[in-house]
Amino acid sequence: MLVYNGADDKLVYRTAVAVFDRHDPRKTPFPLRRSIFVPEKEWEKSCQVPNVVFVEGLVQEKNRFFFYYGAADKFNRRR
Repeated sequence: MLVYNGADDKLVYRTAVAVFDRHDPRKTPFPLRRSIFVPEKEWEKSCQVPNVVFVEGLVQEKNRFFFYYGAADKFNRRR
């Protein structure tokens, strides 16, 4: 599994996931057609650099996963 950040042609930065086949990593048997994390909050959409969220780390706590992310080139949060 790969968690990655990218931008579209309107420079909206989002986070997505790619899942690769364990035996042949050239294959992605579970393609995702949409992002898993997009700018939603006002401060993610309108601060220093608008429309930006980018995951920087992933932490497991018991049976839940949290990711740490930056937004609008100004804030860092945990979700």
